[in-house]
Amino acid sequence: MTAGSDLTGVKGALLCAGLGTRLRPLTDERPKPMLPLCNAPLARYGFALLRGAGVRTIGVNLHYLGGLLRAEFAGEVVYSDEPEILGTGGALVRLARAIDLAGDDLIVHNGKVVLELDLADVIARHRASGAVATMVVREAPDARAWGAIDVGDDGRVRGLLGDGRTMFCGVHVLTPEFLRVLPEGVSDSVRDAYIPLVRAGAPVVAYVARGHFSEHSTPERYLAAHLALLGGARVSQATWPLAGIDPSATVDAAAWVVAPSLVGAGARIEAGARVGPLATIGAGAIVAAGATVERAVVWDGAVATGDLRDAIVTRRSVVRL
Repeated sequence: MTAGSDLTGVKGALLCAGLGTRLRPLTDERPKPMLPLCNAPLARYGFALLRGAGVRTIGVNLHYLGGLLRAEFAGEVVYSDEPEILGTGGALVRLARAIDLAGDDLIVHNGKVVLELDLADVIARHRASGAVATMVVREAPDARAWGAIDVGDDGRVRGLLGDGRTMFCGVHVLTPEFLRVLPEGVSDSVRDAYIPLVRAGAPVVAYVARGHFSEHSTPERYLAAHLALLGGARVSQATWPLAGIDPSATVDAAAWVVAPSLVGAGARIEAGARVGPLATIGAGAIVAAGATVERAVVWDGAVATGDLRDAIVTRRSVVRL
């Protein structure tokens, strides 16, 4: 957090209503924002980023398996239920009403992304620019595949979903003026607000983030994010362990845990098992005798058996990559 920053008049939103179809069968068990990343739900990283920057009021939209999100954030957030998925625009309209946004700015964080970001600095630059919206972007060689953002030398956004060297990171700061452009009902924040505002000459600016970024829409990306964090990628909002062995875990004297790895609370590593390098074992999980878990994720309560490399093990399934 930037020294001396003031986030008075700012509220937050976590977008968590998606179906996560590309992540199946993982999302047959949990909604995408509740998938564990180094044993903490993805949405916890966004929540911690907002809270750590001083945002006190946070809204979360719910649809698919929303009860799991309610249980995770009980008493910490304001919920906005979507019986029908409203899209990234419609969700914001309803969330703004749920948290009584009024004249405040809104920091929006997609619940499926994790990034290293000085959010207070983003707010400060947003306010200094007088922008109607500030998009957090990052340079990417494949930006066009993500829906490129064209940013001028002055930091103004000149175009979206066309040419450009940067991609949107799923975090942005929006003014009430921006939100008023969005219609009631289903809408898309880019097509129904950003593009019309940019074409009309409204000040939309970009903030270029240069730290860790991960997006988790496929099993491959989800596993890659684990490998990055275990490998030392910095995510400063994580106040929980990203590596090491929890004191309550049991590791048999004839088992091996090779760093960097993470073994959660109450997990059990049986005789002859080898965990790591680059393995995450969830709370209460079991790595059975003789099993090998390398470059892999074992969810809490799951049982890992056999040779598991480049794999994700849940209570119901094993996804090999």
